[in-house]
Amino acid sequence: MNFSSSRVFLTGAIGFLGQHVKTALIEAGKEVGCLVRPGRKGPASKNVSWLESPTETEAIVETVRGFAPDLILHCGGRVLTEHLASDVDDLVQSNLLLTTALCEAGHLCGGLRIVNLGTCLEHGESGRLSPNSLYAATKVAAASIISYYCEQNHAAAITLKAPVIYGPGENRPRLVRLLIDAAISGQAIDLSPGEQELDVLHVRDAVAAVMLAAQKVAKPEAAGRHRICQVTSGQTITPRLLAREIENLSGRKVPANWGARPYKSGERMKHWTGSQQLEGWSPQVDLQTGLAELLESSCLRSDCKQRARRFAL
Repeated sequence: MNFSSSRVFLTGAIGFLGQHVKTALIEAGKEVGCLVRPGRKGPASKNVSWLESPTETEAIVETVRGFAPDLILHCGGRVLTEHLASDVDDLVQSNLLLTTALCEAGHLCGGLRIVNLGTCLEHGESGRLSPNSLYAATKVAAASIISYYCEQNHAAAITLKAPVIYGPGENRPRLVRLLIDAAISGQAIDLSPGEQELDVLHVRDAVAAVMLAAQKVAKPEAAGRHRICQVTSGQTITPRLLAREIENLSGRKVPANWGARPYKSGERMKHWTGSQQLEGWSPQVDLQTGLAELLESSCLRSDCKQRARRFAL
């Protein structure tokens, strides 16, 4: 996938999805500026600049303007579906103030073009906007700010509302990773009753969506519009059925204590799939293939038992 923009500013480059997007950009021959907090640079790489910045808006704006990107890919943010009072400042800073600073910087660079990662958790089961967490609420607010820049400053934007993303390189304590680690290690994990619907999307498909959105938003006719699109695997599955798939593929039991934990506050039992899909994109990695790849790579890891012991859902 290629697009005309040669200088791309990327957030979240040391995170799960962002690392994969960074690799795709490098392979496409782009100059990539990666925004990181002070002291959090990633490995040196050709065509990659690690741009350290404090979290204050003026500092971020100056960092972006110094790199002078043609396009911004906003894959960074704080994902936290249940929060404490001590988390509020970081959630607002990472998901709302950062987005605003990026928009202002893009505008001051001569024209904002941005691909923004949203979440399916912004919507209730009926499809109406009904964020089920402060995290989701900050993503709703961030999208509204992007819309302002599009309407008033002729910016171009696409927000991709993504489900659970899984795949190689996932080190966070997320469900797919935990179930696979438990199957391999034999370490039991405490889980909710496991009857809620989930949509799980392979990271290669998520990256393809980001790259296609970048191609679309770079076109001149995209100016003045904020398109909001869903990216989905096209199928839903419950945690219980996901565990069964892993058992069938691995030949090992997933030692899960179903119901040992309550559902999260605001848990959606039905997955919302009502928004328009990104035109020209469709998932290519089916669940069985994606899980099989993860199982194969995980069998080579030595830390599965430790990870399963430390984390549970």
